[in-house]
Amino acid sequence: MYRSLDPSHIVKTIERLQQRIDTRFPGAGLGRVCGELLATAHKSSAQAAKLAQRNWPLRISVGAILALGLAAQIAAAAEQQLAGLEQIAQVLGHIREAAGQTVGGAQETERAAQEMSRLAEQLRQVVEQHRG
Repeated sequence: MYRSLDPSHIVKTIERLQQRIDTRFPGAGLGRVCGELLATAHKSSAQAAKLAQRNWPLRISVGAILALGLAAQIAAAAEQQLAGLEQIAQVLGHIREAAGQTVGGAQETERAAQEMSRLAEQLRQVVEQHRG
């Protein structure tokens, strides 16, 4: 099974066919048709050779498009990370605020405990005065 056609073999085959037609049927319309087929085969062969060459402008353009796409993906990821860091900073601010409130509450609780201790001592003294 053929996986590809060799244009030079096709052109040679058509040339041999035209020679055979011209030999057997000189001046016939079939020879002119074969001549047109041969001209088309030459053009197609040239176009196939041109298409087989590497198209550097196209390759560079595709590479540039891929690079731009990658850069856009990196920029989007960096933006998402920045948003995440901003959220972390905001949460840390809330934690710091809550910790400050907890320290303030603990200090207030300590003052209240000291005040209760002072009042308990006063109550004990009053109770002792009335007993004795």
